[in-house]
Amino acid sequence: VIERHLQHFFIENNICFESDVIINSVTYGGVVSSGSHGTGKDQKSVSDFLTELKIVNGQGQIVTYGPQTQSQGGISAADIVAAAKVNLGLFGIAVEYTFKVVPMKYVIFESLTKKVSFF
Repeated sequence: VIERHLQHFFIENNICFESDVIINSVTYGGVVSSGSHGTGKDQKSVSDFLTELKIVNGQGQIVTYGPQTQSQGGISAADIVAAAKVNLGLFGIAVEYTFKVVPMKYVIFESLTKKVSFF
């Protein structure tokens, strides 16, 4: 899904991410898998809003990562899910994302100019 297409869906449904990327031609697969941040360096990454994702692994199995994920080999479930969210494609091919969204936020932008006089 390309960012600008999801933005149309968000507007139609009055929802949004808490922060999002500003380039409208990127795919969410690339944004999520690379851990790209939102609109500023202090913002959460888009992958932080994932609640669940499904990846087809190298054996052709669909693996779901999310609340039901179990710890494995001494690695905590939280660490496994965090790694899956920003997997750089190493876990396989992501085929489904479930995101947490919030009600749309509207910002009023007003451009102000003031004449400055020097003595």
